[in-house]
Amino acid sequence: MRALLLCLLVAPVLFGEERNALQEAETAFRTGNLDQAQRLAREVLAADPGAAGAHMILGVIAARRGEWQEVIPRFRTVIRLAPTNPHGYFYLGQAYLYQRRWQDAVRFFTEALRRNYPERSRLLVELALARYEAGTPQEALATLEQMGGVPEAPHTARYYAVMASVRSALDQPDAALESIRRARDLDTSNPHHWEFLISHLIETSQLSLALAESIQAQKKFPDEPAIQFLFGLAGYQFGYVHLTELALRNLTELETGDPRISMLKGLAHYLRGQKEAAMREFADAARHGVRGSKLLLALVLKDSGDLVKAERYLREAEPSNPRDGQLQFELAKISLLRGETSEALTRLQKAAKLMPREPMVQYRLATLYRKLGDSRKANEHSQSFEKLKKERDTELANSPVRRLDGAAQEGVLPPP
Repeated sequence: MRALLLCLLVAPVLFGEERNALQEAETAFRTGNLDQAQRLAREVLAADPGAAGAHMILGVIAARRGEWQEVIPRFRTVIRLAPTNPHGYFYLGQAYLYQRRWQDAVRFFTEALRRNYPERSRLLVELALARYEAGTPQEALATLEQMGGVPEAPHTARYYAVMASVRSALDQPDAALESIRRARDLDTSNPHHWEFLISHLIETSQLSLALAESIQAQKKFPDEPAIQFLFGLAGYQFGYVHLTELALRNLTELETGDPRISMLKGLAHYLRGQKEAAMREFADAARHGVRGSKLLLALVLKDSGDLVKAERYLREAEPSNPRDGQLQFELAKISLLRGETSEALTRLQKAAKLMPREPMVQYRLATLYRKLGDSRKANEHSQSFEKLKKERDTELANSPVRRLDGAAQEGVLPPP
């Protein structure tokens, strides 16, 4: 909630309060002297407990310091004292957003909107984020569309970042990718934009692009654990064990107890053919709730011939990862082995929507439609397979994997 902490300007006329002490508190707040601002605001309240501007200052200072037991009562006092003023509702909404109380955030942002909060674009972006997090992406999209276009700076990058999340939730991977690229390009210093971008590329099977972006990101953000983890995951997708092991080393140095360390260890073991060790690490990562660990555990079990356990882990992973295209693809393949063509078709169609550039999904669809006697659809998916396969071959030929030796010389990777 950086906007909450850095962008608040409390004008004395906002609440009709012109006392010198409150003016001094506001000046101290703007100049970053929080201790003085806090002391002066409390002096104002000692003389007048109904000074809404002083409560506002104390609420924002408490938010900056993470003192959440004070933040919400302060802002609730503000809206009680000044019920027609939208600012208290907006900042209370941001406080709830920061605490992941999505429905409460939606409610107070909506109240701020109803009272004509002056920074309308900023408010709509925050309201859309709250609605997305509350599990209503269609409403979030409608909220963003109320702007009638892209907002001007400084809200442009955040607009695109929220739009990317919304488009992803609505199973629109290409639109999500376009939005997060714009957010990243507008605000390259925000590691979360890079995380979303790399994760999205991996999830939609755009592996060469994912690797290229992760190599850039891990150099730009050497102290970001999530970036290092994605760096190792992208390397695994190409079977480049040295890259995964470098990410493992970096992550271990940054966060010794990070549960994603087990995930990277498992990936390195798997690439080296050590399946038993890989299963142990993936199982440990799964116990700690690491996203994707159950899918990888299922893949190792499937390779070992244990389809029953593999399917069990896939189905356990599905509720928390309903838009994981690879998971849908693996469940579809198990259904095909059992002859359950209807379920297999449903899952393959979903996988195709989630991973529109994955050629093997198109190949399986072509094979299944041919088995079902639908030659027209079989031919359509065969053509898609051939087209995507050629694109994948070209992508691999020009991928960063072929430049890894050069990267090693630059200090990005250890020599293989």
